[in-house]
Amino acid sequence: MTQFTSRNPASRRMLPPSNPPRGGGVTASVVTSTGTVTVTNTTIETTLVALTLPAGAFTAGRAAFATVGGTFKHTGSTGSVILRLKMNAATILTTPLLVPSTSPNQRGWRIDTTVIAATTAVQQTSATFVMSEGSTGTWPAGTSGYTAVGYGVSTQPSTATIAVTVTAQFATASTGWIIEKNVAMLQQVR
Repeated sequence: MTQFTSRNPASRRMLPPSNPPRGGGVTASVVTSTGTVTVTNTTIETTLVALTLPAGAFTAGRAAFATVGGTFKHTGSTGSVILRLKMNAATILTTPLLVPSTSPNQRGWRIDTTVIAATTAVQQTSATFVMSEGSTGTWPAGTSGYTAVGYGVSTQPSTATIAVTVTAQFATASTGWIIEKNVAMLQQVR
C-alpha cells in the first residue's frame, strides 16, 4: 500500500497502488554520473560529463533537468576557461570566458539546466552557471562570484538518443589550472 498523508491528522488516508491520484501524476527517470573527471594542461575542448536520454524519451511536452558541479583549482598562475552545454553535437549555451582571481586557489562551480521539448523536434534550454568566489568548502553568501544565465534552442530528433554534455576548454594549456566534475544528474520528467 502507498500512503499519502497531509498535515491534518483527520484527513490522513491510505490509497492502494492500483488507485493512483487523479490527474496522471508525474514520473521521472534519473541518470547520474559518479566519480571525478579532471581536465588540465590542454586547450582542446574536453568532455566533463555526458548523460544520455534514451531514444524516444524526449517528445513534445516533456522536460529534463540536469545539474553538473565540481571544483576549479589553480596553483597561482593566471588562466581562463570556457564551459559549454551541448545536446548531441549542438552547442546550446557557452559561459563567458571565466578568468577567476588566483585567490582563493579553489572554487566550487555548478550548472543547473532545464530543457523543455516545446514540439517534437525543438528543445528550449535555460541554464544557470555559478562559480563561487570562496573556497569550495565555504561558498560565502553575498560575495562576487561568477553567475551567468543563458537561454538556447536546439533541434534534436525525438526518436534518437540525446546526449546532454558539459565540456571545458582552457585558453592556455597549463598544469596549474584544473577543472573537475564531481557530481552530475539528469532527471527526465514524463
